Amino acid sequence: MRNTPWLCCVVCCALLVSALPAVAVPVQEDQEQPPLSAEEAAMMKAMTESMTPGAEHAALAERAGTYDMKVTMWEPGAEEPSSITGTAERTMIFGGRVLQEHVTAEVMGMPFEGEARTGYDNVTATYWSTWIDNMSTGLNSSTGKKLEDGSLELIGEAPNPIAGGMIKQKSVLRRREDGSELDTMYEQRDGEWVKTMEIVYTPK
Repeated sequence: MRNTPWLCCVVCCALLVSALPAVAVPVQEDQEQPPLSAEEAAMMKAMTESMTPGAEHAALAERAGTYDMKVTMWEPGAEEPSSITGTAERTMIFGGRVLQEHVTAEVMGMPFEGEARTGYDNVTATYWSTWIDNMSTGLNSSTGKKLEDGSLELIGEAPNPIAGGMIKQKSVLRRREDGSELDTMYEQRDGEWVKTMEIVYTPK
């Protein structure tokens, strides 16, 4: 893996943070380690804040568990929507920083498997999400923020297997009082958002 300035900064700050208890202890009674410079202290503070899970990550953790899924799809040219059912297993990974979702279902008689990861970036104050599955070779990625009504809106791009290139997509996730969730998905067609899918997650 190629080294980068960003990676060097992360590693150095991690080492600095891990070494703090030792730095605070004098090597000898009459010899103490020099205090951190203002620049070093600011860098350590910024890195610590950037990597520490907060309230947004705790809210993601509340969504962990096993869910039944009902997926309704509106396909171009179809008179009626189609639907499938599946199961979603959600767990928190990376020390409570990322919500991982593993989905299994059956699509057109074939086994379907997909994986989503959702997180919150402390640096940009932005939510992010990725999706991959066994019926594509591309990556769906999106970013967004909470809306005033508490729902999470994510906007991004996904590969378009029909026309080629990328297509703009939007997802609006709403949590219900009974613990279920409604995820409504759209894609942009001729500058307009068109609903393409709804997923209802019901906790088992």
